[in-house]
Amino acid sequence: MSAETGESKVEEKKDAEVNPEEELKRQQQDTKAVQILRTETIRNVRRSKVFVWMANTCDLMGVFDQAGNIVTVETPGIWNVLAYKA
Repeated sequence: MSAETGESKVEEKKDAEVNPEEELKRQQQDTKAVQILRTETIRNVRRSKVFVWMANTCDLMGVFDQAGNIVTVETPGIWNVLAYKA
């Protein structure tokens, strides 16, 4: 048996002995670090997309889209259920 094979078995044993609670805490710490970095870089970006039915233009679909401080309101066309199907 070579020393290289023995070392890899020791590493495998160490990996197998990882405490699930410690692993969870490590993952939570990593996630928190990523969240802090993201918040510092692009601040808290809120996203939303809303499809709107308007009574005065019942055939047209309205879309309200918001990301951070950017808001768009548009009417991309008719509702898909009203589109002609071939």
